Amino acid sequence: MPKLTEYINSLNPDLIISTFPCAAACVNDFNIKNPHKKIPSITVITDVVDSLEWVFKTTDMYFVPSYEIKNRYVQKGMSPDIFRITGVPVSSKFICDKKIKSTKLRLLLMGGGRGLFDFDESFMHWLDEYLYEYKDRLDVTIVTGSNKKLYDNLTVKKPLHNIDVKGFVTNMSDLLKNYDLMLTKSGGATLFEAISSNTPIIVKNPKVGQEIENAKFIRDKGIGILYDNDEDLKDLIKYNYDPNQKDYDQVDDLRYLITTDVLSEGINLHRSNIIINYDLPWNPTRVMQRVGRINRVGTTFDKIYVFNFFPTAQSSSEMPLEERILEKIQAFHDTLGEDSQYLSDAEDVSPKGLFDELNNITEDEAVANPELQYLAYIREIRDNKTGLYNKIKRLPRKAKSSRYLHLDGQNATLSFIRKGSL
Repeated sequence: MPKLTEYINSLNPDLIISTFPCAAACVNDFNIKNPHKKIPSITVITDVVDSLEWVFKTTDMYFVPSYEIKNRYVQKGMSPDIFRITGVPVSSKFICDKKIKSTKLRLLLMGGGRGLFDFDESFMHWLDEYLYEYKDRLDVTIVTGSNKKLYDNLTVKKPLHNIDVKGFVTNMSDLLKNYDLMLTKSGGATLFEAISSNTPIIVKNPKVGQEIENAKFIRDKGIGILYDNDEDLKDLIKYNYDPNQKDYDQVDDLRYLITTDVLSEGINLHRSNIIINYDLPWNPTRVMQRVGRINRVGTTFDKIYVFNFFPTAQSSSEMPLEERILEKIQAFHDTLGEDSQYLSDAEDVSPKGLFDELNNITEDEAVANPELQYLAYIREIRDNKTGLYNKIKRLPRKAKSSRYLHLDGQNATLSFIRKGSL
């Protein structure tokens, strides 16, 4: 404190503005000890709180984030004349009315200036591995701030390969303008920087401190989404999209849900009736699983709308993905029977195809149709070899088979080539 007193005396300022409770406390102490030289002071409250830790006897004025915070302080007996509603001041560089467009969804991971995140490094490495498959659609940047240990871990000791890792940055305003979503902490400055740049945020529910009030502000004003853990995120989706939830659990907080195939199984989403496939996976069952989230028993909609993004003509000339997946889906229709189309109006559907064919298979038909031959073989095992059938059911997912190859001591090279590639 003596050094601060010397510093203030050397500057002889006309006004002192504090943006942290400890700073405001020091200014208050100076004014009390030097009543003959009292310096006017303003405190900028940089969290959405009405905590008395910001309030001191000699403070002349308070800049607060919202009308609600002002009213709370007034209810505690403070004069309304000493408050000004300013929001949390941020640089004008953060103001962004319209995002810069990109062909990818851009996600920014921020841990504040000190680089302290609400998730551990294992999550970052999981996300990095996940991006290997989706890096053409998702762009992720992690800003570690002044956390040099974390920066070294992610760039040298165990480097990330698909995520851009940045240390301390001075162009945060540019980053926010260029990103669509931010996963961060609920600090007051970060919160209002996100508001100014029109960047939605995802924040883990804090347990202590002023960030609890910040999190409530995020939720009440619709600025972002709060979560406790991965299961909590799933519940959030269920309450918005699953009509099987009880009426008092159903909410309408989400208008648009952007997800990967992680929600293509086990989640009911048929409070909605529109799905957009941004990609076409090689495995057509993924498309069918996605559509199955909204095309379910219990839907209140008469029609289900499925929209698909198909590859460009140039892409199709190199890799005929659209034709391949349509062929595979039509094979499902022909073999199993279906009552809805997934990708094209040209699909020929018949809802009772599987029932009719399985119950009227002749030996000649089974030989002529490999799929039916396989289904008939499985049915025979199920009906006549219960032990083997149960053993097959207990096999782990993605189990692989192998065969022993006799080479008689000769050197050899084995090549595996996708069917149709030659």
